[in-house]
Amino acid sequence: MIFVSQVELGNGDWLMDFTSDSEPSFGLKSFISFLVKRAGCPFSALVVALIYLDRLKQNSPSTTLSMFTIHRLFLTALLLACKFLDDRGHENLFFARLVNCSIEEMNQLEMAMLAKLRFELFVSDKTFATYASCLVSDLLPGSSMPMFI
Repeated sequence: MIFVSQVELGNGDWLMDFTSDSEPSFGLKSFISFLVKRAGCPFSALVVALIYLDRLKQNSPSTTLSMFTIHRLFLTALLLACKFLDDRGHENLFFARLVNCSIEEMNQLEMAMLAKLRFELFVSDKTFATYASCLVSDLLPGSSMPMFI
């Protein structure tokens, strides 16, 4: 069993769990598309996952994200977002199988991110709307927010 004190590290060491040995052969955009399609994640989960990633960066300003870390960080943020938004959503094993990692590793990534987020997963309506609007603007310049939010 992993305890918060084991994963909550005061310096950049917490990021080691999320670091890949080699740069993935596919880009982040392709990876996100793959995850969203295969997991059937709604737009709201994508928005909340991005909020969690932004919070991670705010909590650790000296942390440098790279192609060696961002895939696992996004995967874990999306897992947390899906679980927070839908109690009947996919379990860790589902996400682990999507990316061919062990359930133990997926569980450890989840605990590390939860600890770094200080278990603060709630997102206010105002914050959600701000991020959703920015995301829509980036995805579809000149468009308004989609109706399914």
